[in-house]
Amino acid sequence: MPPFELLRKVAEGTAAEAFLARAPGTQHSIQVEVSRAEVLEDVELYGRFLDRALGRKDFQHPHLLQRDSAGCGTDGRVYVATEPVDGPTLADRLKKQGPLD
Repeated sequence: MPPFELLRKVAEGTAAEAFLARAPGTQHSIQVEVSRAEVLEDVELYGRFLDRALGRKDFQHPHLLQRDSAGCGTDGRVYVATEPVDGPTLADRLKKQGPLD
């Protein structure tokens, strides 16, 4: 697992789980996306996840999350730490308001 204190799961998908977390020794909240263990068994999916995790550091845009750190845990799973996101999920929005235009 990544070097963070995982507080609670906030989302999950087919390739990863997202957690609200805190860096050790701080009160600074972050969001950590951790690849699922099954991703380790799929070389192509693992490579894409790793490329996305490590490549995200070079992007700065008002509509993109700012990456705090990324890497591989001791178990080989990839993690990406970003600023936390507060608000409804896309699934919540689609249920409430229907398809995007």
